[in-house]
Order: sequence, then C-alpha cells, then structure tokens
Amino acid sequence: MSDQEVKINLNVNKDDDNANAEQSAEAQAVAAESVKADAEVAKLGADLEELRQTLLRRQADFDNYRKRVEKERFEDSKRATARVIEGLIPVIDGFEHALAAHREAETARALSSSTNSFWKA
Repeated sequence: MSDQEVKINLNVNKDDDNANAEQSAEAQAVAAESVKADAEVAKLGADLEELRQTLLRRQADFDNYRKRVEKERFEDSKRATARVIEGLIPVIDGFEHALAAHREAETARALSSSTNSFWKA
C-alpha cells in the first residue's frame, strides 16, 4: 500500500468516525427531547387529575349548598305558616264566641256561613 492509499483510508475512517459521532449526537439529542416530552406529559397528566379532583370537590360543595338552602327555605316556610295560623286562631275563636253568644237565627246563620267559608278557603 502506498502512502497515498493509507492517507485516503485514514480520511475515510475519519469521515466514518465523524458521521458516527454526528449520528450519535443526534440520537442523544432525540433521546433527551423524548425524555423531556415524557416528563412534560406526565406533569400535564398530574395537573389534569388535580383539576378533576378540584372540580369534583366544587360540585359536591355546590350540591351541599343547594340542599342546605332548600332545607332553610322549607323551614322558613313552615315557620311563616305557623305564625299565620297562630295569628288566625284568635280570629277564629272570636267567631266561635260570637256565634255562641248570639243565638239569634239570622246572626247565627251569618256567622256560621262566614266561619264555614273561612274554613273552606
């Protein structure tokens, strides 16, 4: 082999080494990007799950609030109805006392009719 052939072989080997080094560096860069992308996907998945859990808690809180408000409205309605009935009891008693005190037929019929109308309403 001549010196020139040896130099050409050395140059070819260097080119091969350079090409292999470039491919190796490129493969490492791709692998690094892949690892980075996988880490980002994992973080986004964890964030998504955290947001889902937060949403579920907020929905449960809202349902509890809605039920509590409905219960309070119902209780307020019961108390208001009880106050109205308590206020009407003396009026009804007054009608009954007036009916008992006035045995006159016309007055009794009028009061009885008023009392009956009141109870039907």
